Amino acid sequence: MKRIPCKTPFSNGMEFEMFLERCESECKRYRNGKCKIINLCYKAMFDMKYFPYGELLDWDNGCGGKGCRSFTTETAYYRRRNKQCKGQYELFYGDT
Repeated sequence: MKRIPCKTPFSNGMEFEMFLERCESECKRYRNGKCKIINLCYKAMFDMKYFPYGELLDWDNGCGGKGCRSFTTETAYYRRRNKQCKGQYELFYGDT
């Protein structure tokens, strides 16, 4: 099924719970209980100006359900940074 840009918030709590469970169990961007989009959804429970319309997608058949644009099941790759800081060589190895 095709996804379309989100135009409405979650219709009920069950729809939000299904979205939340999928993010927690499958998404690799959800780490240590933190996700930017889920935090915005919680804020939107009290003030709708925080709802992340631009970050969510709807099903095109109208059956309900939301998806996240940044949902991924691939582990993020972080490049190791082994660059020495200025003065680090002198601190550990002395001047030569």
